[in-house]
Amino acid sequence: RRSSDLSRLSKELREHDAELTCGELPQVTGNPDRLAQVFENLIRNALRHRGESSPRIHIAAEAQAAADQREEWVFSVQDNGPGIDAAYLERIFKPFERLRSEKPEAPGMGLAICRAIVERHGGKLWVESTLGSGSTFLFTIPAIDR
Repeated sequence: RRSSDLSRLSKELREHDAELTCGELPQVTGNPDRLAQVFENLIRNALRHRGESSPRIHIAAEAQAAADQREEWVFSVQDNGPGIDAAYLERIFKPFERLRSEKPEAPGMGLAICRAIVERHGGKLWVESTLGSGSTFLFTIPAIDR
């Protein structure tokens, strides 16, 4: 997608003095609006659930062979936020689940929607995190159309 697609986030990035960096990203087959929605939501989450220091968010992609030997891309959105307790790593993907109830503007649907979008594209979405060390949301998208 064009870099202007993230223009909706530019105000939020400036407000939080956030740094957003991005490695080389591949072209994939899929619905560009829905895939952009996944990135936007993951970036917004990094801004919303930031730590004490200014948010640092990095987006990257890496090719790998899937379990069925087809090639896929693994995308990552890494942040320097407070991290997520291991007990909640799967729970956060359930609709209406929020770990920080003081954020009433977030209904708790974003990650559930992201997971549904990724799964509709033939991939999977998960998070790796350690309290105090930030989080990395990862998702796969097949490299070729099935």
